[in-house]
Amino acid sequence: MGELSRTRVLDDAALDPKNYWPSLIGAALSRGLLSDADMARIQGESAALFVRQAERLTRGESTSLRAERARELTDSIACVLGASLRRCPGADAALETLRREPLDAIFDRGLTIIRRRLGRARAVHERLKETLFVTRNVFYKSTIVDGLDAFFRLYRPEFSAQEIHITADYPAFLIEKGWRGIDFIERYLHALSCENRFLRFFDAGAVHRLLCGLDENYQQILMNIYEPVLTSALCCALTGRPVQALDADRAAVRRLLGGLDAAGVEGRLSAAREALCARLNCPAGLADYMRDSVPKIARMLVRAIEMDALDAVLLAPYDPSCAPRVELPVGERMADRDYAALLDAFTRCGSGAERAALIEARVRSAGDLAELLHDGALNGGALDDLLARLPAEALAMLRALYPCGDFLTDARDKALYDALERSVLSFEPDMRRRLDEMTAIMRKSTE
Repeated sequence: MGELSRTRVLDDAALDPKNYWPSLIGAALSRGLLSDADMARIQGESAALFVRQAERLTRGESTSLRAERARELTDSIACVLGASLRRCPGADAALETLRREPLDAIFDRGLTIIRRRLGRARAVHERLKETLFVTRNVFYKSTIVDGLDAFFRLYRPEFSAQEIHITADYPAFLIEKGWRGIDFIERYLHALSCENRFLRFFDAGAVHRLLCGLDENYQQILMNIYEPVLTSALCCALTGRPVQALDADRAAVRRLLGGLDAAGVEGRLSAAREALCARLNCPAGLADYMRDSVPKIARMLVRAIEMDALDAVLLAPYDPSCAPRVELPVGERMADRDYAALLDAFTRCGSGAERAALIEARVRSAGDLAELLHDGALNGGALDDLLARLPAEALAMLRALYPCGDFLTDARDKALYDALERSVLSFEPDMRRRLDEMTAIMRKSTE
């Protein structure tokens, strides 16, 4: 085969690294760098390689596959060939390799490359699991531990190199879309490792309080944890607040960043990042990941300030355990005249906090509470807000009075039952089990 003409070179940047094999072939054909003889050989060797892999997949029983499985196998072969040729020092060298070597040899070398990368990725994953940041968000651990364990258990580069077999529910902050197979997993693990390393600089309780500033039920929300923590830490460094508290001065942030464009905000955040990295003694890889995160955070802060919604991006820590709670001792039902006065006061309350304070001061039995919630005719949101302020014991008493919603005919009773169920679902599993146990005990006591 003839040497490639030095005046006809391929542009490396023009090739798609995510789909390297078809991209290389397409670019070479468009530049006239593959002859008809070259293409005839490549097509023949591609067909032979497909037959070989189909026989291995079916253990020699057949080379005939369903159309969908045949497409998947073809896609897998292209992925492995791309992994092999992408290791060449450039597109011209990759094309020369393609013209000089048999396709099955290029494929086998690609499998070797992928298996080595798979081994390195597995080691990274094991280290990540050993140092996993402790958070109550269920998606963080379930994806990083269980989800990625499933990938390593199911991944078969010989026949499905392009697959990841998992949904990768937990969203990394920085990861480019479009990568597949081991290409995706390597990048996903790198992002997760950097984010996890950063989160470990902070106390888990401080992170919990920060995320509660977004939503008390963040445990069940599919969200990236690194983003709000880094945003808060950068803004603390920017405004001179203690970084470990993750409680930035939002008024100062508005003064310092208000009116700046994205480039201006990025510049100030970059300086804050350098100070933060020095303070935390961040390793080089993490410092680079944080540097790459700054532009995205800068754009979010610019939009938030412009829309007067900074609090939605720069969270204020909140501790639910310190919120006012209603203590409800068990007592006798109040007289009808006293209940009528209570209901009148309840309906005139303007907020959930006022209703909770009223209940705390004047209600002494579960029966009175249930009747008040029924007669008060609160809408769903107001009812949810009030139930969130009740102690678990009070919720258990109410659930004992409303064990099942199937036979409730009164719309208000049904609304209260539904609100109780929503309240229970907001609890963490351990607390939910405790609530179920208390409810069972209270039901028995009324039998």
